[in-house]
Amino acid sequence: MSKKFGLINGRFQPFHKGHQEIVNEIMLDGLIPIIVLGSSNRNRDKLKNPLSYSQRKKLIRKVFPNVDIVFVYGIDYENWDEWYDQLMIKLSVVLTQEFDDNYGDIQTLRDSIVIYHNDKQVDRTSFEFRTKAYHNTWYTEIFSDEGFETREVAFVSRDDIKIDSNARDIRHNLEGLKHLLDARIYVQLKDWGW
Repeated sequence: MSKKFGLINGRFQPFHKGHQEIVNEIMLDGLIPIIVLGSSNRNRDKLKNPLSYSQRKKLIRKVFPNVDIVFVYGIDYENWDEWYDQLMIKLSVVLTQEFDDNYGDIQTLRDSIVIYHNDKQVDRTSFEFRTKAYHNTWYTEIFSDEGFETREVAFVSRDDIKIDSNARDIRHNLEGLKHLLDARIYVQLKDWGW
């Protein structure tokens, strides 16, 4: 029988408490987290992509050191159809390699993976996928249309974790927004010269 997974996709530049909350929800739902570290093919730059794939993976491991997490090297494509198709191929390969099950067909992936996303309005976007225009919605809408179950997780789950900012804001104001980071991540970022 195939295992069940919860997928979160993002750049995680850096991984903050909102992302952490989604991974927690995935585990509370009894699923194995899949974390797609997006934009891994992009050149590193101080303003948008300061952390490498391995650095982001290391930060997440600081928060979840003993959790069975599947990491996927996410690649950006200008075309959403190509992005989706390539992600399906990567998921099939990675899950088959790690779990020796047959995740090679799309129906097995649909039955095995739940797509998680946040509820922040700032993350809504407009794009075209499979000739359909999407307006002011989350990209995860394409997964719903492709037959995947999706779940929305509130980024503001407690009064002391007001995640109304995003990772860009944290990059530009680390000291002012360090409360949005797990302390272990903050310390590591400081060690890396942030």
